[in-house]
Amino acid sequence: MKKRFATIAVAAVMTATSAFAFIGCGGDATAAKFESYEKQADMTEEEIAELNLTDAEKTAVVSAEKGFVNYTESAVAAYNVYASATENVKKIKVYVVKIGNEYRYYAPALVAGDVLTKAYYDQVFDPSKYINCTMVYDMTVVTTASAQGMSVSMTMKTNSTFKCTADSAHIVIVSSASMLNHTETETTELYVEFESNNGFNGDYTLYMKEGGDAEWVESYMDLSEVGSVGEIENDYSYFIKTNSGFKLNSEKFDLYLQDAIDDLNGVAGLNMGSLKATAEYNVYDGKLSTATAVVSANFSADGTNGNVKATTSAKYSDFGTTVVSVQI
Repeated sequence: MKKRFATIAVAAVMTATSAFAFIGCGGDATAAKFESYEKQADMTEEEIAELNLTDAEKTAVVSAEKGFVNYTESAVAAYNVYASATENVKKIKVYVVKIGNEYRYYAPALVAGDVLTKAYYDQVFDPSKYINCTMVYDMTVVTTASAQGMSVSMTMKTNSTFKCTADSAHIVIVSSASMLNHTETETTELYVEFESNNGFNGDYTLYMKEGGDAEWVESYMDLSEVGSVGEIENDYSYFIKTNSGFKLNSEKFDLYLQDAIDDLNGVAGLNMGSLKATAEYNVYDGKLSTATAVVSANFSADGTNGNVKATTSAKYSDFGTTVVSVQI
């Protein structure tokens, strides 16, 4: 019986962490339809002066106004997620500036509660900002399952430290699993030498140490996804601005989760419910500084009921000063 509980617990962990990964699934998933434009007021000289215009362009300004674009969203089925549509009308602030015979459109600086713009998203996740830095990730997944008066609890933890420079990277991953009063811990260490300026997306030589090995062994594995560390490959409209950065747009993500639950159900005979997710990202000096995300769910399978919760935190530091010193 305990073995069956363990199997279900592991399946629930895999399902929950898969849901967690959905926060960063690839591809722009939302299509927007223009509905109308509402003028709010003419722009002041001070507001025009703050725009990114040359002196010649500012002199040539014919008119400038601020207003709102009204639009509706509908989803594009990307990787079979977020198939539901959101048809309620939304607004976004815009500046409309006529310079000579040319019209230009600007998005003013975001304030708390605004949906992220692509410009803000691209600025924060500019890959060049993360070439030299240290990133530390901690993930804890707690799963509890019970049936017929018996229960089992499992805790999985992973700590990953990435030190990256333009020439090399050093990665240390410590993972542990605790269940039935037994804990197993495993450490994996990677050293990567880049052969070009493309980092993990180019050619590289990989060395590995596992299980307390003293010697480095040349190895190979696909590390292309490691190159996107510090990046969320998702539609920027899933996030809204906060005073310290941005967070997951729970209103929109709730619809996404309804479809995600349907896709997840059936994994190892599991039925998932009450799937919830939150994520917050703090930005300092135009770069990520810290991030936290939580995914939780209830599940049932073959008369067994339980819950699972995955919590992840990340810290980004030592931009431009990170040093990798490994001897092979």
